[in-house]
Amino acid sequence: MKKPDRRGKTVEDDAPLASDISTVGVPLLIPVVAPRLSSMSHSALIKWKKARAEYEESVKARSKGDDELYERLKETIKSTVDERLLKALCTYRRGGIAPNAVTDDQITSEIQAIVERVINDTLPDIDMLFGKKLRLNMSETDVNERVLHDLF
Repeated sequence: MKKPDRRGKTVEDDAPLASDISTVGVPLLIPVVAPRLSSMSHSALIKWKKARAEYEESVKARSKGDDELYERLKETIKSTVDERLLKALCTYRRGGIAPNAVTDDQITSEIQAIVERVINDTLPDIDMLFGKKLRLNMSETDVNERVLHDLF
């Protein structure tokens, strides 16, 4: 026969054991923030485009296929562009139109034009680079192995 415990009930008595705790994840409602565009440099735009694609995928996932909800949740590109940058973009790249008249499609086309252009409009001399840096081990008989070994 077990003797009754004479001490009072403690907090530890009510605490769940580690084995009793469920490992089911709890969904966190973390706000998704659209990436801000504060520079029109080539590298900054490439990073921004990647972050924007991730943001839009996240918003699509939250809207669960409802296109109307997606459009309401998604922040416009224009609202994520730095105010001074938007004014400069409108003045110098869009022919002086007012910043409130520019559309997301116009901003996207300007960004795409900058990203698609090679930095400083120059291409490296591929022949010179290959002549200096490309060395193949011709003693290897397997061509795929030779290329993989020498290039990576």
